[in-house]
Amino acid sequence: MSNDKHNPSGEHKGVFEKSSSVEYRQTCTNCDKKSESYHGNRWDAHHILPGVVFSSAQSDDPNGFIIECLNATEYDINAAYSLAGMPKLTAFILYFQRDRTMPKFDASKEKTVTMQRWGKVRKYKSQKDIPIAFPGDIPVHNPVNWGHTQYNDDVDEHLTSEIWNALRKKKKKKKAHFKPEDLKDKLTSAKDKFWKKLLKRGKGPGFGDHKGIEANLRHRYDRGAEKGWWQPLCMAKVDMPTSPSLL
Repeated sequence: MSNDKHNPSGEHKGVFEKSSSVEYRQTCTNCDKKSESYHGNRWDAHHILPGVVFSSAQSDDPNGFIIECLNATEYDINAAYSLAGMPKLTAFILYFQRDRTMPKFDASKEKTVTMQRWGKVRKYKSQKDIPIAFPGDIPVHNPVNWGHTQYNDDVDEHLTSEIWNALRKKKKKKKAHFKPEDLKDKLTSAKDKFWKKLLKRGKGPGFGDHKGIEANLRHRYDRGAEKGWWQPLCMAKVDMPTSPSLL
C-alpha cells in the first residue's frame, strides 16, 4: 500500500480479466457451485461477475483509483469460486428433440436460428461418452441474446451503484480508509447474489401458469406463449430473442 490511505498502490493481487478459455473451463469443472451447475453435453463456463464489467469500470476511472483498489484486492474472476457451469441453448435442444411428448416442431414459429436447429443438434465429438441429460432449470449461457448481454448490463449497473460509486466517494471525501477485504466481501456478495438470481430465473415463470424451463418449452406454441415462454431460459429479463436473419 502507498502512504496515502486512499490510493492503494502497485500490489497486483486481483485478477479481473478472463484467462484462456482452456484454463477457466478446466477450473470450472470443479467450481464451488458444481452441485448447482451444469457440466453435461454442450456446457459453457460462466464468469458470474463477467470480465467485461470490470473493463467498463476501469474505462470510467480517470484517476485510476478503482484500478488500484482492484489490483490490491485478492479476488480472481477465473477462480473456482467465481465460475459456474451453464448450458448452451443447444443443450436443451439436444435433450428435448428426442422426446416424443414434446409438441411437433414447427420451424415457422421459431424466431431464432438456434431453435430452428431442433432435431439436428448432435453431441460434440469430445463429449460423445457423456450421457444426454436434462440440463436442469438453469438459463442458457449462449447465444448471448438470450439474456447474457442484458445480464452483463445488470451486473455493471449493480457494481456501479453499490461498489464503484462508493469507492469514488471515498476518494473524493478522503475520510475513509480503503480496505481490500471490504471490497472482496462486496464482490463476493454480488457474485452470490447474481448466481442466486440466475437459478431463480430458471425455475421462474414464463407465461400463464407455466414455471421452469421444461414447462415453457413444452407450451411455447400455445396461445399466449408470446407473452414470455422464453424467460426462464434467459439470464435476464429480455424481449423475445429473435435472429435478425428471421425478421
